[in-house]
Amino acid sequence: MPTSAAPLFKLANIDKFATGPATAQQQLAIKRFWRLAIREFVRVAIRHVNWQTGMTRGSFIPLATAVQAKTAIQGVLSGTSLSGKRYWHIGSPFHKQPQTRTLGERAGQDAYNIGWGSPTKLHLTFEFRISTIQHQVHESLWQSLDAGIEAMEAFIDMNSPAGLDDTFGSFWV
Repeated sequence: MPTSAAPLFKLANIDKFATGPATAQQQLAIKRFWRLAIREFVRVAIRHVNWQTGMTRGSFIPLATAVQAKTAIQGVLSGTSLSGKRYWHIGSPFHKQPQTRTLGERAGQDAYNIGWGSPTKLHLTFEFRISTIQHQVHESLWQSLDAGIEAMEAFIDMNSPAGLDDTFGSFWV
């Protein structure tokens, strides 16, 4: 299963390791490839989130910006927020604030982690933590994280950079 769950918390994560060192040129190609794979995650996952949850969709914006995919999701960011309603999550820094896409964007700033490793030890990591209560409650119906991880893994399988197997032996461990 591509995601792990705990009560009211779900995490999408994927780790890929490579055997052997990489040249600077190879590392740049691998970083670009990893960003493209994460773009695919964002593109698919956000489309599985209900259109009425503008705040939850907004929480994907910081990740999309980090992997240069904001234009790829622009069309689905038009979800409606629950105007006038407040975000009720005691203990959250967003508690009692109006539910808007902007608030979702603020919530999403710390919702992801992307890692590259080093030229001598490539360790590509990606994590996305659901950052709004709406997403936590409804994710079991939406399955957005699972769909995003499936799309990301399919992208990786179909588009692994050519020539890496020659350099690293079996690239993905």
